Amino acid sequence: MKQIRELLTGRPPLVLPGHATALDAARSMTEEHVGAVLIQDEGRRCGMFTERDLMRRVVTPGLDPALTKLRDVMSTEIWAVTTDRRVNEVAREMQSRHVRHVPVTEDGKLIAVLSLRDLLRAHLEVKRGEVKALTDYIKGQGEGPVSSPVRREGNG
Repeated sequence: MKQIRELLTGRPPLVLPGHATALDAARSMTEEHVGAVLIQDEGRRCGMFTERDLMRRVVTPGLDPALTKLRDVMSTEIWAVTTDRRVNEVAREMQSRHVRHVPVTEDGKLIAVLSLRDLLRAHLEVKRGEVKALTDYIKGQGEGPVSSPVRREGNG
C-alpha cells in the first residue's frame, strides 16, 4: 500500500491565526474547497477548525460566526502524521479517532492537511486497478491477479 507522501498534491495547507473568526474560516475554506483550516499563532500549530466544528461549536449554539474567534472554538488535540506512514494505517487510525482531517508533517514542518476523502480516493484507485486486472484476466488479456502459475489436476 502507498505511503502518505504519494497522495500529496503539493498544495499548501490553509492556515489562519487564532484571532481570525469562524466566518473568516468558513469563507477561506469555501474559496479553497477544503473542509479544515489549521490554526497557528506565532508560527506554532495550536489547533484545527473544521466544517464539523463550525456546525457543532458555532452554528448550533447560536454564536455569531463574525464575532467568534477560532481560538475559542477550534479543536486543540491535534493528531498529525508523517509522510512515510502507510495510507491504510492512517485510514484505520483516522477511523478509530473519528477524525476526517489530519495534518501531515515532514522533517517537523507542516506540509499538508490530508482528508478522509484523499484516503478514500487512493483506496478507490487501488480497487480500480484490481478490477481492471481481473477483467483483463477473464478476457484473456492479462496475467490476472495471481503471479504464480495455476496448477490443475492431471496437468502434472
